[in-house]
Amino acid sequence: MGRLVHDNVCEDCWAAWYEQSVNVINHYGLTPALPEHRQQLFKIMKEFLNLND
Repeated sequence: MGRLVHDNVCEDCWAAWYEQSVNVINHYGLTPALPEHRQQLFKIMKEFLNLND
């Protein structure tokens, strides 16, 4: 995931996602330490940043 983001996301876009991720975590009540919650957060992040595997 890190390489995908590094190779395809500009610094400003990453900063926008970082701010948005706080809202996503709070809205869905996610606990990033839990693997299933992390997967949900990654899915939303990929949509937000328009990343496709």
